[in-house]
Amino acid sequence: MNNNELIAHYAEQVSKVIASHGADSDYFTMASLNLEAARMCMSVKEIHAWSEKEFARLQAIRLADEPSTFDRIETTITDPDDAVVTGIQVAIEKSPIGGELLLSAVGFSDNGSADDKGYPLMVRNSGGALCVTAWTDINEEDPTIEVSLNGARNECRTDDE
Repeated sequence: MNNNELIAHYAEQVSKVIASHGADSDYFTMASLNLEAARMCMSVKEIHAWSEKEFARLQAIRLADEPSTFDRIETTITDPDDAVVTGIQVAIEKSPIGGELLLSAVGFSDNGSADDKGYPLMVRNSGGALCVTAWTDINEEDPTIEVSLNGARNECRTDDE
């Protein structure tokens, strides 16, 4: 194939990919890179090698620029001492404002939230201290427990054995 034929071929591939996978897919990105390489007068072998390398480079940039993928983790907490007890479904979320970790649980809430929608437990950074705040009474607006974990810092360990 001459260069004009390669360009026409890869342009057709781009159209097919859009129809089958959409313009926001990795397939589209690869097909577009192949077309771009053909426009740069590369051989077929060079087109595929360059496209794969450029695709990997773009993926690395995209991954580096993406925010943390941790938004929410859901799990069930079971009682290891009592297999008969039903597990509690919980979710841990990262607050988009201060980065606090918020725990919600089915059957639990806080005073200002609808049932199952509140966060009765929060872990936060308070002036460099790791703190746990709990709302143990759904009828109380203010937290009932606030604990600093400063005493759990590694440097607080004594050499007593």
